Amino acid sequence: MYLNRMSMEDFKEEISKGKIVLLPYGVAEEHGPHLPLGTDTIQIEKIIESAHSKRDFIVAPTVNYGLCSSTRNFPGTITISFNILENLTYELLCELDRNEVSKAIIISGHAGSDHMTALRVAAKRFARESSMMVIATSIADLVLINQNDELLKSFPPGDKHAGFVETSLMMYIENGIVKKDNLPPPSNPKFPDPLIIANAETYFPSGIMGDPTNASSQKGKEIFETAVESLIKLIDWFEKEIS
Repeated sequence: MYLNRMSMEDFKEEISKGKIVLLPYGVAEEHGPHLPLGTDTIQIEKIIESAHSKRDFIVAPTVNYGLCSSTRNFPGTITISFNILENLTYELLCELDRNEVSKAIIISGHAGSDHMTALRVAAKRFARESSMMVIATSIADLVLINQNDELLKSFPPGDKHAGFVETSLMMYIENGIVKKDNLPPPSNPKFPDPLIIANAETYFPSGIMGDPTNASSQKGKEIFETAVESLIKLIDWFEKEIS
């Protein structure tokens, strides 16, 4: 069930049954010369759609903007501040609570550290004030938590952004919008940690961190199915084990 396609009566009835609400987050962010700006949004919505075909929960409208720190200076990236993201998330949780939702899962297609911190800070602030239960997770968490060593070992080292994993996923999910004739070469930037820098793009001018050259639809299918399976397990655990 998608919240924006439900009537108010239908929504109230389903919430009274204790249905979990998923609150998806995507971003408008560069993903190299070969992937669309909405890559993170497309991926998480497709994963949720697949899980939704197997489990009964409510999907809230996607938040299409987030915090993009290292990619903010690339064309097409539209980022919002930490405070705005935190406060927006906090207020959305408050609104779900006001509508008598008992359990909610914040789930992000974008797994940037600052972005996820803002979501988790908001969720923690909210949890101190409400009895509504909240999970905050990302697509990366869903793949890693599955602990499929064979799958994880197939990922090239340092593959963090618009590389093998995301390119493979997009080849499987929406192959027609991947510019396969424009795949950039591998890029493994060495940031001067722990120095804080304002111009991260100078360390990866292609807009990628990883290696998309050997990406494949078949590998994307494996990654996608792993994420969907993990999301279903998370929903089942939240629904049946947590009260």
